[in-house]
Amino acid sequence: MGSGSQPRALRVELVQHGASASVAYFGFIDTEMVRQGVDRDPLVKDMMSSLPKPLRKRLAPSVAGERDEQVQAHLRQLDARAGEDQPTSA
Repeated sequence: MGSGSQPRALRVELVQHGASASVAYFGFIDTEMVRQGVDRDPLVKDMMSSLPKPLRKRLAPSVAGERDEQVQAHLRQLDARAGEDQPTSA
């Protein structure tokens, strides 16, 4: 199953609950898998060098799992709009 079909499958399961799902690609997490798959493959390494600098930055696993409190506050405000006549997601 392609990466685009996973959120679609999850959306089908969540629709009965009035929820949805999306995928966000934040860049690369500095893991052994990335080091093996990117750093050790000259073609992939060359391809990565053509990406914009922010997309090449790797996050430490501990940082990647953190949630920004300001973003969380905004999300809570959006969730509170349930029932309002405003869109809350794309």
